[in-house]
Amino acid sequence: MFSKVRPSWWAAGATVLFLVCSIVLSGRPVLTFSVHNVHELMTLPDDPRLERVRYYTSNGQVPYPGGRTYPSRARARQPLKLGWVYEEYGVFGMPFWASTDMELFVYYEGPTMVHAGYLAPSQLALLEEMGSGPIPRDARFPWYQHIWGWLLPILILIWFLLWRREDRARDAAHWGDIEQAPASE
Repeated sequence: MFSKVRPSWWAAGATVLFLVCSIVLSGRPVLTFSVHNVHELMTLPDDPRLERVRYYTSNGQVPYPGGRTYPSRARARQPLKLGWVYEEYGVFGMPFWASTDMELFVYYEGPTMVHAGYLAPSQLALLEEMGSGPIPRDARFPWYQHIWGWLLPILILIWFLLWRREDRARDAAHWGDIEQAPASE
């Protein structure tokens, strides 16, 4: 039964399945979007010397995408974390690109938003002295984790190429049958 299904139909089915799964499961907006989010590098230890850093995070606020709220984050004191605030661009729940304009941020997650403060590269040593532990200096924002949306155009291209190949084979078979037909006199 499945041996008669053309490869272009398999590719079309995979494309539709990928699109539906990305819309339903990704948790991102369905239509075109540009959202700010946070990517964690490390969690800082709960050290009393870092209280001044926690106060510093009140400077910036990043709302959760889609206006989500997390009431459980209001009950307990959330740990300080180190990471990147980035902007992600996409469509149909799939990210096509993400970028960050700055280096690392220190932040904690609240019930309705992330509270963040920018860290200049010169401040990393100060943060280590205050008890954060070693901070990886060579860490970079993993932009490659935010480009999997490009699989959709690739799947569409594969479907189109398979469909064209099948179409050409069908035309060649049709014209081959015409050429082999006996000429009527």
